Amino acid sequence: MIIDMNSKTNFQKYICVDPSFFTSTKRLDSLPSVLRELKNDDSKIVIPSFLRPLFDIDEHKNNLDDVNTERLVDVNPEILDFLHDWNPSFNKKTNDNFQSLRQRIKDFSETFFSNLAFSEELADEILEDGREPPISKQHIIKRLGKKGKTIFEFMMIGTKNGIIASYGRKLISFIRKIRMSTSEGFSNLKHKMIASGRAPELLKIVAFVFTATALNDFITGFEIMNMPFIGENEVIESGLGIIANGNG
Repeated sequence: MIIDMNSKTNFQKYICVDPSFFTSTKRLDSLPSVLRELKNDDSKIVIPSFLRPLFDIDEHKNNLDDVNTERLVDVNPEILDFLHDWNPSFNKKTNDNFQSLRQRIKDFSETFFSNLAFSEELADEILEDGREPPISKQHIIKRLGKKGKTIFEFMMIGTKNGIIASYGRKLISFIRKIRMSTSEGFSNLKHKMIASGRAPELLKIVAFVFTATALNDFITGFEIMNMPFIGENEVIESGLGIIANGNG
């Protein structure tokens, strides 16, 4: 188990999955081992709601056998554009790689069915509980377009100590475009995941933090080196994007 359970804050409750993982079969095949390292039995694995049609989940049964890939492409053409935004190498002009991904997503859904949740519902619950957005949704969407909705939802989940399993640097570039400060450090723990073959080299673990306690606990829990702690009473008003890096 990765997280330091002596930390005051538990970063295993919500594990958001960067859309970049769903843009190639190779990336998606690496995701289950990453999640097994990060989660516990009660963790919620949070999928971007924009991709919900690909999961086609019936809450009453663990069954995706009736999915029609061609129908999904016809009904949701914007999904291809969305995936291309997160990985320019994704070929949105043909259905071949999309159909292969669709089968992998079905397998992934069946494996993690009891843990899956979707970002919009969780973000709405947090807003209904009275949490004010650190950065307005309108501002984020204005700067990023439709993909900004996913960033906003992940940010709101971050106020409840959610983390993001990210592939590559697209997410980081989007965070910087909304003018949120970021800080990146070498995570010895993430390095060990990669070195042992349990994570891809391009894995990044990202957290939106809003208090000193959350920041310091994330640094401790993920063994991030050369990143300063801050005073306990400091509040990070508009949030800080913390990136746990560490190559193989």
